[in-house]
Amino acid sequence: MAAKLAPDQLKIHSLIGRRFGTLLVKTLLLGQRCRVYCEACGKYKIRDKRNLYRLKSCGCLRGQAISISKTKHGAKPAAGGTPEYTCWKNMKGRCSNKRREDFPLYGGRGIRVCPQWQKNFIQFLKDMGLKPDPTFSIERREVNGPYSPKNCYWADAHTQRVNQRRMLKAAA
Repeated sequence: MAAKLAPDQLKIHSLIGRRFGTLLVKTLLLGQRCRVYCEACGKYKIRDKRNLYRLKSCGCLRGQAISISKTKHGAKPAAGGTPEYTCWKNMKGRCSNKRREDFPLYGGRGIRVCPQWQKNFIQFLKDMGLKPDPTFSIERREVNGPYSPKNCYWADAHTQRVNQRRMLKAAA
């Protein structure tokens, strides 16, 4: 039969082996401190016992939490853009921003971005997926057609050159 412990000893011993987020209490120290093992980074730290209930890690996950909070949506960090996000913004700009130098070649010719992609990057990313390689860019199957899921795919530079309007005119 297990030995009976005094009520104050039960409180002390109940912390050993308990998890608080990624922290695992290993040993109790004098005063209000304890030694914990962080499963996220694999380090031992000394923490105040009174703060364990509000902690999620030893502090190693702080950078990750900050990164998540600075993300506007699933693939676009506030500090910069993924290649897919940059492609999406440029595609929209070519077709709708009359001040852009390349507008006459796209929006000026009547090329549009489909409504489901116009204001929804996440839908664009679902339809197109990630670029297979950073050198790839968006290509339309029908040169005069819209940017839409059925008409677009990721293409390498060679395919892009072959599908230019001037190359298609020369081949005809």
